[in-house]
Amino acid sequence: MVVALITTDVLTMIGGRELSRTTDFVTAGDLLASSLNEQLDSNVIMSQQLDERFGRTIKAQPGDEDATLDLPVVADRADKIMQFDTEGNLTATSITDFITNSIVGANYIINTATGDGSQTAFGLTSAPGVKTNIQIYIDGVYQNKATFSLSGSTLTFSEAPPLNAAIEFMMGEAVTQITGDASAITYNQGGTGAQDRTVKTKLQEAVSVKDYGAVGDGATDDTTAIQAAVNANANGTIFFPEGTYKFADITISTGVMMLCENGQAETSTNANGTSAGKVAMKYNGAGGSNSSLFTWVSGTSAQWIYGGGILGFPVMSGENTSQYCYICKTVSHMQFDVVTRQTQISGGSITATNGQISKFCRIRQKHTYGSVADVQPSHGLVLNGEGNLSNEGSTQHDISISGLVYDGDMLRLVGNVDNIRAIAHASISNNGNTINMVNGATKHPRNNVFDYVAGTINTSTNSFGNIVLHMPSEGTQITGTGQIHLNSLVDYLTGERFASPAYAIQDNIFVQPAGMFLAGSAAQGAAAALWSSVAFVDAALSSAAFNLAPANWHQGEIASMTLIYSMAATGSSQNVVFKIRASTKATLGIPTAELNEDFTFAVPDTTNTEAKQVCTFSTALAFAKGDTVLVNIQRVGTDGSDTATRDVDLLGVVVTYNSYGPTNMKSGTDLPVFKPSA
Repeated sequence: MVVALITTDVLTMIGGRELSRTTDFVTAGDLLASSLNEQLDSNVIMSQQLDERFGRTIKAQPGDEDATLDLPVVADRADKIMQFDTEGNLTATSITDFITNSIVGANYIINTATGDGSQTAFGLTSAPGVKTNIQIYIDGVYQNKATFSLSGSTLTFSEAPPLNAAIEFMMGEAVTQITGDASAITYNQGGTGAQDRTVKTKLQEAVSVKDYGAVGDGATDDTTAIQAAVNANANGTIFFPEGTYKFADITISTGVMMLCENGQAETSTNANGTSAGKVAMKYNGAGGSNSSLFTWVSGTSAQWIYGGGILGFPVMSGENTSQYCYICKTVSHMQFDVVTRQTQISGGSITATNGQISKFCRIRQKHTYGSVADVQPSHGLVLNGEGNLSNEGSTQHDISISGLVYDGDMLRLVGNVDNIRAIAHASISNNGNTINMVNGATKHPRNNVFDYVAGTINTSTNSFGNIVLHMPSEGTQITGTGQIHLNSLVDYLTGERFASPAYAIQDNIFVQPAGMFLAGSAAQGAAAALWSSVAFVDAALSSAAFNLAPANWHQGEIASMTLIYSMAATGSSQNVVFKIRASTKATLGIPTAELNEDFTFAVPDTTNTEAKQVCTFSTALAFAKGDTVLVNIQRVGTDGSDTATRDVDLLGVVVTYNSYGPTNMKSGTDLPVFKPSA
């Protein structure tokens, strides 16, 4: 039976001329034009046939000069499949049989029938389902699928097959099961040093919470799914794909790392926290006194919560509010790279109470947003070591904090907290302390080292041995009654450290109830900055002038100046007279008289030793934002009642002033320090 072509059929005609020569021209024989033309035509046709065949073969591009497409020898390619290596060359690879069970239904079902010239409908032993699952041959000729229709197990031709025609129906069985073993499939990352690994181990590097049923739509409670993922993946990575996950009270006791899908950097600072990256976490519990998003229990260590982007993933409250974002119970080596927002925290974003808690832990890029009372934290980080434990049992070690924005205390140290080395790069968004050291019932914060502190340090009465290595001068305030040592002061404008001359009083500043004191109990007001030593020689007229560069303060006054000096020789009953002239809006030299504030005073010679001498006088020199202050210190000659016959060294000048700090930094009075420039 020959079936006519339909309009959608494509008819392809291929030349089949035999590749041979049929005519031989002998020497001195006849060279007939017809014979010659036939041979030349035959050559052209054979060339066309070869071009058609080669056009459908795999071949290298003309520019692939180094391509090697030669097959390996038979012995090297037997029972293997063809593939291309990393250089694009042809090679052969062994076939790994990773199918542990046979593929049921890989065979065809064949039905046969004989045409009677009139029958069009034929019943089949199995329903093909779709036309693409059946092939029909009549007397060996394939039948186009447009010539029949299917209804269940009945096939109907549009035209009855001829009388005695042999009809063959070939149907593929449905595949019911394919079971593979991923541990038998290898994977190679490629590149120098890459090793073959199994697909199974590659897939087990991280477990997605969605593998255990988490939805991440912001409405479904994913607590059970997330907890199952954590429980099943000890010492592994839990991956949160893009989405918003609602859960509560996830308990983690093994070395699990939380990893969130990389997303856009978090930039919103609004109270409601509507802006978020690709992954957000929302609390969905009852919000009881011990509720949390995550709880790390005893023995937990070497864990990391990490979010994609710059600021990580936001942790937000849901319909209910959790008391804590995290509860850490005797954990260590933890790192938190997270954003916390819309969460009421009464005890701290991370609370550590008793035991070796938060040991070697790091909090990085932790932002707590919100300006409404019910979404504000009380403190950024609380370390509470008070309790019936030994000092070793409640020591906090190596706390690293950066990038906090908060309204309460950035770091609150409560009783029996020793040996912290904190890095606190931050400013205060509203009110609060950068460091707040609070007395415990029996033990107190002592012997802590802080690398860098900006803002306010509050020290309680019984705290001592605490050291601040670097502080900016402007906007820094020390309050409270405990002892604090300042090793270095940093200029607010330039970021440079203050030099330490011979009498380095910065190293001995501490706070007591009456205010800040220097070593030797010489009260110096709220802060101090030393200038380089200047010599005033032998009752001769000499001076030293210092320009105080304009800082970004609002307004205030220079309350007083204190000269620190020493005598270079012995003597008695001699006066040293200095004239101090200070003015604002100064540029070069002392400006017009109405801007001058002159203070002439005598420095009495009350000692015959070369010890440090201190003399303080009031100035009450007002300044405004943007003012440059010029201070000129001049030793008056003998005609001005200077009776000393020995040299005087000016060791330093303490400038005590009150200001409102940098623009919009604080409300209230700040008592900072600034460095003069010579």
